[in-house]
Amino acid sequence: MVTLGISQQHLLEVYQDPYIARVGHDHRPAAPIDHPNAIYLSAWVGNSFAGAFLVIQQSAVELELHALLKKSALKHSRELGFACLA
Repeated sequence: MVTLGISQQHLLEVYQDPYIARVGHDHRPAAPIDHPNAIYLSAWVGNSFAGAFLVIQQSAVELELHALLKKSALKHSRELGFACLA
């Protein structure tokens, strides 16, 4: 399940996760983005927090999506990705 928004605790948990920080692919440090065009969605597997999705509105017709899923949630990544898109 994917829900709109994320708690500050879960947001920090995502960015402090060594697995998520390790798969970053650019020069910026792994840190939350605070911008009006950036929206976080919480990812859940049952009642367990599985990570987040970051959606950045680039234009009226273009979105940039980032999956910030815990390693333990990777087997659910396709299902969570579809839920994010929905």
